[in-house]
Amino acid sequence: MTLIQQALSSVSGGSLGASAFSSLVKFGGISGKSLSQTASKLFSSDLLTPLLTMGLFPDLIQRFIFFPIYDWDRGTGLEVAFEKAWDKLSIPNQDNPLRQSFYQHWQPQGIAPALVLNTTVVETGDRLVISPFQINLPNKENIAIDEPDLDLKLSTAAGLSARFPYFTPVGWYQRSKDKSKLHLADGGYFDNSGIPTALDIGRSLQRLKGYGTTFEIVYLSLIDGQFNEPPTQLKSEGLNEVLSPVRALFSARESRSRSAVELSTFTINDGIDDPLKYKFRTLFLKKSGDGVKLPLGWLISERSRKFIDRQTPDPNDPATACEIEKFRQGFANGRVRMNDNHNPCVIRSIGNDLS
Repeated sequence: MTLIQQALSSVSGGSLGASAFSSLVKFGGISGKSLSQTASKLFSSDLLTPLLTMGLFPDLIQRFIFFPIYDWDRGTGLEVAFEKAWDKLSIPNQDNPLRQSFYQHWQPQGIAPALVLNTTVVETGDRLVISPFQINLPNKENIAIDEPDLDLKLSTAAGLSARFPYFTPVGWYQRSKDKSKLHLADGGYFDNSGIPTALDIGRSLQRLKGYGTTFEIVYLSLIDGQFNEPPTQLKSEGLNEVLSPVRALFSARESRSRSAVELSTFTINDGIDDPLKYKFRTLFLKKSGDGVKLPLGWLISERSRKFIDRQTPDPNDPATACEIEKFRQGFANGRVRMNDNHNPCVIRSIGNDLS
């Protein structure tokens, strides 16, 4: 028997998806439907309207009073919407996991992946993760929140990692050791891929007895973006001085993700000749194609969801078979190449590992 244990290092909106995936693996989906179909129904719900409602009414009112009412915070709007979206699935005989404790969600003996949700500390710009276990850097620093008396709902933990600027306010907690407050913003400010935290977990596991003999570590990155497209040209120079710093900020955010993928691919896989046996693999999500351009939004249309589904190939479908030589050539020039053959070959490599 092969035991496969997973940890999901997620950032921003990916933390909502990771929380949903782990919960579906743990509790199962809708009867007669696959987990993918169940997840698609979950995210067909409107997550924006409850947030705007909280922001325009309760949260706005408390701006004019002299004490905070935390239940009126608009950040809870996203949490409530996420929880109600799960309620609509009507999964029998199961309490809503999004309303349960984050720290009780993962069990080492269970099949659900551990959730490692990345945030950014406003005061320092450092990474701080919400994790069911400690993650120690080489300098022995623990980058996970370590507060025994702090408990969070799963929806709250996911929402802290997905603090979209201005729509949702930064969160905060009070440290027990010095009573100071740390404010937490979207994890994408520090890193938009989640890869550094995944590598830190891997380094810790490599120090365990049995690494390389009784167990291996394989990294699987899920990244959106057009890796092979030329840079978008500015349509107008009229506001160049005003808009360029903002544009550079967002462009650098995406560029760091691409850099993390390429660096990890060729560092961790150094010395491995067969891409089907790589220890670091990447599944790409194209953001546009077939007349569809995926939005950065809160409600995904049925057409967009189907476009995403088509990029997750069925390994048993001859139409999406892996062309191995073409796959190898994609790594020959020192860059990760995103094409229609890449994902089927990565899916095949996962199937080989599990067979």
